[in-house]
This record gives sequence, structure tokens and C-alpha cells, in this order.
Amino acid sequence: MFSGTTLAEVEQAKYLGITLSDKLDWEIQVDNITKKASNTLNFLKRNLKYCPKLCKEVAYFALVRSTMEYGSVVWDPHTIKEKDQVERVNRRAARMVSNDYGRHSSITSMLT
Repeated sequence: MFSGTTLAEVEQAKYLGITLSDKLDWEIQVDNITKKASNTLNFLKRNLKYCPKLCKEVAYFALVRSTMEYGSVVWDPHTIKEKDQVERVNRRAARMVSNDYGRHSSITSMLT
């Protein structure tokens, strides 16, 4: 039927903002989401440095958390590596919102 032609393999494709891979894992999706959320978090950290805690919290939920949760019903991270990537962004956000970057500060209390 297709004599002489070859079809190129597609390793990944983006559909409705979710990256699907040919291996049917979500590593690329989690990498993309955490990178985008981390960049947004860095932007907020630079520009909301002197804003009150409530302002930082609202900005986090509106811009960072919504990015990370988009489509999470589909790509819910199930490996430890993927969960750690997402959790790392959340922990950095907790430090940014509370403006506490001390080495001995409790992240758990900040997250609550």
C-alpha cells in the first residue's frame, strides 16, 4: 500500500496541554509541568518580594498551583521520582509564601 515510503515515529505529542509519550509514561509531562511552575514561582518570588503573605498565597494558587494541577486526573504522578518533582515545587512555594528560607525551618508547618 505504501511502497517505498516510511512513516516517522513520533516520540511525544502535546494534546490539550498534556504531553503524551510513546512509552505511555508521564515523565515528560511532569518535567514540563514542574519546569513551567518553577519558572512562574521564580517570577513571583522576584516580583512579590515585599507583598503580604495573603497576596503571595493568592498568586501561588492562581498561577503556580493551577498550572501543576491542570490535567492531573489524567497524568497523576505515580512514581516516587515524579511525586518528588511536584513536591519540590510545592515546598519552594511554601518557603516563598511564608518568606522563610532558613535551613532549620519546618516545611511541614509552612505547608499547612
